Amino acid sequence: MMTKESTSRNSIRVSINSWIFIMFDNFRHWIFSCHKKEFFKDHPYIVVELGLGTGENMSYYRKCTKSIAIKPNINIHSRLQKKVDKFGINLSTRTSSVETIDLSRDSISLIVSTFTICSLENQNESITKIKDILMPRGKFVFIDHVKTNKKELTSLIYKSIHWFFESCHANKNTKSLLKEAGFTKAIIEDHNTCKSFFSVISHIKGVAIK
Repeated sequence: MMTKESTSRNSIRVSINSWIFIMFDNFRHWIFSCHKKEFFKDHPYIVVELGLGTGENMSYYRKCTKSIAIKPNINIHSRLQKKVDKFGINLSTRTSSVETIDLSRDSISLIVSTFTICSLENQNESITKIKDILMPRGKFVFIDHVKTNKKELTSLIYKSIHWFFESCHANKNTKSLLKEAGFTKAIIEDHNTCKSFFSVISHIKGVAIK
């Protein structure tokens, strides 16, 4: 079952972003599937997911999982509904920002973010909030874009990535922020792929434990 808690955003840019995410759904699955299978192994039946995108993580969840999606792209709602039905997910969407999630402190054992932290304007506050609502020993698992030292990433390329990929900031020091956020343990690995244009963007993947 899928429920909406607010109205949709309407703009040409958001529609273009939605179309791009749909196009790259299977491609990102091909690149990151092995990591996701490990991340979601034996996951709890309640999962908080930041962003949600096209619902590409649903195929890794067990049937009847309750997925609480924070600020999803409502323009992909019909596609999300198909995946909800296909994988038997109980999906609830919330449009609050990550730093204002209305979930209780120490209430969630797993929070998921795949390519969402990079799009957050207030990364410090958002990561603090994520840590706050996690249960003791709860996990925050993530795959994301991070700042790179590669010279080919000019200001124009960064701006293009930002516009086409729903406000993605591919030049933020997200890795350092996660390391310094005060988690009990943070396992963060660099993940650079040679496949297509992804080769010019640096990625990290990892788990942060409260």
